[in-house]
Amino acid sequence: MNGRRNMANVTLALVLRETSKIAFADARRFVDNNGNFKHLIDLDDDSAGAIQELKFETLEDGSTAVIGVGLADKSAALDTLMQYLAIKDVETLERIQDQVREILEREI
Repeated sequence: MNGRRNMANVTLALVLRETSKIAFADARRFVDNNGNFKHLIDLDDDSAGAIQELKFETLEDGSTAVIGVGLADKSAALDTLMQYLAIKDVETLERIQDQVREILEREI
């Protein structure tokens, strides 16, 4: 029963938003100006939503540090969006990207 309840909360806008996080992830958002990985708490929601795995290292003092971030499959996410939106060329892609942003902004 919980599965059905959770599915009722899934909307097209939510699916587009989550897929867009992966499709448009930018690796530069994961590091600070010195090239060090940011703390997870400092990541914006879009960047955090694109993470598939984190790699940690235990430091000499016993603390841990992020040494790698594995992102979800960007190509698959772009393919999914392009198939859904029936995109055939770059101009159409750019126009659709603008429309998706507008939809997502209205939903927030």
